[in-house]
Order: sequence, then C-alpha cells, then structure tokens
Amino acid sequence: MTDSMAEQDPQRVARIVWFALLGGLVAFFVVATMVGPGFRGGGHADPELGRFLTAVMAVYTLVVVGLSRLVPRLLKLAVAPGQAALTRTIVGSALCEGAGLFGVVVWLLSGSPVVLAPLLLALGGLLAWFPGDGRWAALVESAAGAARPPRR
Repeated sequence: MTDSMAEQDPQRVARIVWFALLGGLVAFFVVATMVGPGFRGGGHADPELGRFLTAVMAVYTLVVVGLSRLVPRLLKLAVAPGQAALTRTIVGSALCEGAGLFGVVVWLLSGSPVVLAPLLLALGGLLAWFPGDGRWAALVESAAGAARPPRR
C-alpha cells in the first residue's frame, strides 16, 4: 500500500465505493428499462419464467438484505476502527447491490412490475448503508468496542 493510500480518510473512501455501487445499480436499471423487458424472444417476455424469477428474486432479496445487516457485524477484523468501518460498509453495501442487480436482470427479462418491490427493498438496503456522519460514527464506535479486550 502506498503512503498516499494509507493517508486516505476511510469515510471518504467508503463514500466513493458506496456511490460507485449505487451508480452501477442505477445505470444498469436505466439501461434495462430502455432496452425493455423481454428483449429476448422477439421482444415478448415469458410470463412463466417471469413469475419464477420474480419469486426467486423476492426470496433472495429478503435473505441477502437481511444478511447485509448481519454479516458485516460478524467480521472479525484486526485493523484500525476506521478501516473496519470501511470494510463493513463495503460488504453490507455490496450484498445489497448484488441483490439489486439480480432484480434488474429479472426486470429486464420479465417486465413484471411486481419485481420493483424487492428491487426497491435492495435499493433501500443499499441506501441504509450510506456512510453519513452518524452512521459512520456508529460503525467506528462499534469497531473500536469490538477491538477492546473484554472486561473482567
């Protein structure tokens, strides 16, 4: 790692990564909407495939967005609290973005407006991970508390 990288503010880096994840999700959604649902098969979506993928996506999104709240807390990180907060932000945000991207693919293939509900859940999960000042302070405090030895 170079000195300039080591000197970067972890919250600033977290915001850059978070905006990149959000930007990718939004850009892909816009493209999927412009190309149009059901672009395969002559422009006609397969309703049966759409229903199946929507159901899978709904369950997947619920599980993954839930895990995005749990998995970052379970990470045992031997780094400074700011770096731990950065890592947890990236992991939580990436899980939500992954669920959102799956939702965009299902939207592209099915065109079903029902897909928008779990897609909005994934987007909401990603928005909740924004490393604003309050959230960042809580993440750093949590990481600092986890790094302390247990009291006797």
